[in-house]
Amino acid sequence: MPAQVADLRAKRWYCNIHSVNFPGGEIRGQVKITNTHYDFEGDGRTNIAVFRPSANTVYTLDNITNNVYVNRFGSGADDNWRPTSDFDGDGRSDPVIVKLTVPPPGNSGYHTILQTGSNTVRTVIWGNFATAVGDTLAYGDYDGDSKQDIAVFRSSTGVRYIIESSTNTSRVVQNFGAPNDLPAVGDYDKDGKTDLCVVRNTGGQLVWYILNSSNGQLRVVPFGSATFNDSFFFFNQIDVDGDGAQDIMVNRTVGVNRVYYVLRSSDNQLYTLQRGLATDSPIVGDYDGDGKTDFASRRLVSGQLLWYIYQSSNQQGRQVAFGAAGDQ
Repeated sequence: MPAQVADLRAKRWYCNIHSVNFPGGEIRGQVKITNTHYDFEGDGRTNIAVFRPSANTVYTLDNITNNVYVNRFGSGADDNWRPTSDFDGDGRSDPVIVKLTVPPPGNSGYHTILQTGSNTVRTVIWGNFATAVGDTLAYGDYDGDSKQDIAVFRSSTGVRYIIESSTNTSRVVQNFGAPNDLPAVGDYDKDGKTDLCVVRNTGGQLVWYILNSSNGQLRVVPFGSATFNDSFFFFNQIDVDGDGAQDIMVNRTVGVNRVYYVLRSSDNQLYTLQRGLATDSPIVGDYDGDGKTDFASRRLVSGQLLWYIYQSSNQQGRQVAFGAAGDQ
């Protein structure tokens, strides 16, 4: 019912466990909506969607009806569509465009958000994307209010700059990260907050430094190889075991194929999946809504974008034609 959905989105739902010794309740936990990237419908599933800069338009494929939703958004061909999530707390992902200005004010990042809850546009100037400065997007929910915070990581200094949505104040993290590190955003301790995490190339070995927001403990995990040109997603949710914690993952080109290597958080075991060609665009999301990450690849064939999705719920592949050349 609409009233119940509204209460859920307002975080008024909770789970209370009763016991003999504590009949009034021994353990209580609040229920929150999972912040799924590219979930424009709020149904917990990633949508297939593209942004067409030439038309300033977002095209979204409905998960249930396969209808196509058309949403005008953007201001020009130099717009860049970026990983999107829920910035206004309505349970749906908000389209985000990042545009750079050179000059003035010179390489500043304009983050333009189409807030689905109110159908209004909000623009925030944040970060410096000049090559010498090297800011990288690091959106995440650092304050645990179920809204994405605008954030950048400055690779030239190892400093993270965050605008916390709960207070609309800036936060500068100077004591976690070093020059040439890269951010790997995620909730690694499943406390509902984005943890500080950087990945560092140490003699060809990729080393993950994770600071748990729940207890302040530091985890250092060697995983991946710069020698093999392993790469990772800076700000996508990776949860192959569905335990609510971010998994460490890299992907590698092996011959003509792309192979994903995941360190599962639930049992610290390695999960390996070959999916797509090395020339495909790698994509991840929860396309079947089972709470686990699905791996996908997108390929341009005769001017059309083909999406090859490996669904974790049934271990079956799904092919969808959606989008055209030039779409983001």
